[in-house]
Amino acid sequence: MRQIEQLLIVAGPTASGKSTIVEKMATPALSRLATRIGLSDIESWPRMVAHHYAALDDLKLDRLLVHYDFVWRPPDSSIERPGGNGALTLLEGVREVTLVTLWTPPERLERQLIAGKLRAALPRTPMLILKAGFFRFLPGFVLRRLAATAALQRVCGRAPERLLSHHLRLLAIYSSAQSVAALYRRWFEFCDLHVPQARRHLIVEFDNKLKFYSRDEWEHRATSGGRTT
Repeated sequence: MRQIEQLLIVAGPTASGKSTIVEKMATPALSRLATRIGLSDIESWPRMVAHHYAALDDLKLDRLLVHYDFVWRPPDSSIERPGGNGALTLLEGVREVTLVTLWTPPERLERQLIAGKLRAALPRTPMLILKAGFFRFLPGFVLRRLAATAALQRVCGRAPERLLSHHLRLLAIYSSAQSVAALYRRWFEFCDLHVPQARRHLIVEFDNKLKFYSRDEWEHRATSGGRTT
């Protein structure tokens, strides 16, 4: 039986920068975030990736920090339904939850997805080396157009559990500011409906400096910003 007194969830879509936020949580660069969260000694909290944590049925901790990708999907679910990939399982046996949602604008999501996922170092197998070389060779605008083609999206949809398929499907979504905003809205709706024990939900942006948004401020930011590249 799982018993967690305090659960801190750092959430965002794939390539939004969740790991960076978690790694820097206790550093001076993010001291304001730790203060706003209102939890002490965050640097000493045990940390887990969400899908590892969700698989543990017998866990008893006073506090735990989990970083959670709200668009990663198991094979039988939809990428367009944030919160459906085991989020409810995360909340079982938890007394109190603090949520930090990382807002990353679409153009930065694209850059980070390409640089950190499609062009990242890959295991040394011939096929993956070939794929890595292919994606490193193509300019970013070509990758965006390629990912948006119906043919490639159909191919990726046949094996959504594969990382490459997931990343290419997301690249097409990230090219649309409206689609990215919709992903976040569905995540916020999920939290409103299913996380009644949340003591606080912070929306933050981190790109060299930290910014905080209310829900209304985020909505304005998400709907008023167009593509810059």
